[in-house]
Amino acid sequence: MSKKIKQNPKNKLHARPAQSFEEKEPSAIAGMWDRLCRHSSHRYVVASAFVLLLIAVFIRFAEPLQDNDLWWHMELGEYLVKNHALKPDHSIYSWTVADPNWVYNGWIPQIFLYLAHYAGGIPLLYVSYYSFFILIIALFVYFNRRLNQPLNLFYLLAILSVLVCLHLNAVLRPELFSILFITFTVFIYFYSISTGKNLFLLYPILMLIWVNSHGVFIFGMVFISAAFAGELINYFIKRQALSKQMLKHFFTAVVLSYIALVITPYGPKWIMSIIHSFTDPRFLAQARELVAYKSIFLFYHPAKYILVAMAVSFAVMSIYMLISMRYFNIAVLLINGLFIYFSFMYGRSAYYYLPVWYFSAVYLISHAPRITHYASRLAPVFLAAFILLSAWTMHWAVYYPQKYRHFGFGVGEYMPEKASDFLLKQRLEGPLFNTYEIGGYLLWRLYPHYRIFIDPRHGPYTKHLSDEYRLFETGNNFEQFTAKYPFKTAIVKLEWIYLITNFFKSPDWRLVYFDASAAVFSHKSVKPPDNLSVELGPERFKDAKSYEALIYVLYAYANMEDFKSAWYIMDMIKAKFNYGNFKEKIEVTDENLRKYEKERKLP
Repeated sequence: MSKKIKQNPKNKLHARPAQSFEEKEPSAIAGMWDRLCRHSSHRYVVASAFVLLLIAVFIRFAEPLQDNDLWWHMELGEYLVKNHALKPDHSIYSWTVADPNWVYNGWIPQIFLYLAHYAGGIPLLYVSYYSFFILIIALFVYFNRRLNQPLNLFYLLAILSVLVCLHLNAVLRPELFSILFITFTVFIYFYSISTGKNLFLLYPILMLIWVNSHGVFIFGMVFISAAFAGELINYFIKRQALSKQMLKHFFTAVVLSYIALVITPYGPKWIMSIIHSFTDPRFLAQARELVAYKSIFLFYHPAKYILVAMAVSFAVMSIYMLISMRYFNIAVLLINGLFIYFSFMYGRSAYYYLPVWYFSAVYLISHAPRITHYASRLAPVFLAAFILLSAWTMHWAVYYPQKYRHFGFGVGEYMPEKASDFLLKQRLEGPLFNTYEIGGYLLWRLYPHYRIFIDPRHGPYTKHLSDEYRLFETGNNFEQFTAKYPFKTAIVKLEWIYLITNFFKSPDWRLVYFDASAAVFSHKSVKPPDNLSVELGPERFKDAKSYEALIYVLYAYANMEDFKSAWYIMDMIKAKFNYGNFKEKIEVTDENLRKYEKERKLP
């Protein structure tokens, strides 16, 4: 007789065999997820991710120098250094009428950029450029440490997201100083309210430097004023209030910061000129034509999606803390609301919210350990997102750069570097006409041998030249404009196809040179130099790196009805860029070129 097995009610395996598998499976999955979380959060993984962050940032910003403003800022810096002055004479660089009373105060970055170039050329400019990003990363990391927030994968993903967004605005020019200064401004506030250590009195010093660097100091003062107003409300409603002593120090800092704004070479005129620009309908109408002053949502850039994600994540964290902890801070809510609005309004102001969001997120999470727990449970998700964003950033930087850019350093093909060499060598007769966007580079390269027609300073020409110039640039009023302004040599950006076409069609002008950036025309009344010998063949563009540059070279040859050279360039484009998003563009260009050639060959 078999022995009966006694059932033990505590023995789940024997008591309920049908349920044992159902209970074991979740625990196995949970255990596997726990191990995955531990491995993802391991210090070696985090350290490797930080190294990947630095590599991604290096590659993302490895682009040629082709901002229009850098060059005229360096030229003004040279003027200030050599003349021991803090105010330049804006009227000396152009032969057209320029407003000598235009007020622009940026002497600190102008002198800095000029001296950097003077001391080490373009390589030292790049060292300075990357130093700004290193400082911003260092501020983020230091703030985390002070709030006992380990630099985990969530924060690394957050820092990478900030830097990806900065790519939209962070080019080497005085505005780069504003990106750093606004980060310092936000850091000072959150560091002070988080640690209880009063750094508010650094604000007047920071604003004194900022007001002599770039006009975005206005938004720095908006932040300081809004933060103080919010803290004042917190104090009266007794919610997360600063101590009375710290609030007094904050008030003193705000007052001294406003006083610092008038300590410039122009006195209060600098502030008044900015206020006037924001209220002048003529200036605003002209500014709205510029791409930089259009909404961030009209840009083909990931910044718009990341900024939306940041705003949503801040709202979710704030609601969670309000419901679960009855915690809210009026000042933090106020500055986030304001700067979300500013960043969404214009592409030029997209970077304003980035440091506000990062420091707000770290500040809120430091008050809510439960959020830290949730973040640790999502470590594998953050790791995957970080790797994907890093890979995507590097891939697009190398294979799909923005207009006229490529992966690499030096002077970009957008700038008329070779055309400037040609003009300096041949010394064609002036006056010189140039299109607006390349005027800054020409000012840097050609002055005092040539005085320019117009340049991206914009301000000196607002009253006298801008409206009729815009018509001319877009292919209108050609005869009237050239009669009114009797220039003898013209250097025209290739992308202004209608204007280029007018020069080609006019019997009064002849092409003497063109490269991947611009074309140079000489008036028929000017005798060309005896030694003028220029190679205009397409083989010289074999090393061109920019898709847009080659496209406009193709259009130039088509305008000259040199279709053999145009098809040579078309084949070169296909060999270099026949992949991904470029394929469709190439097919359209190929078809258009065939139609244009057929039309021109018809009797």
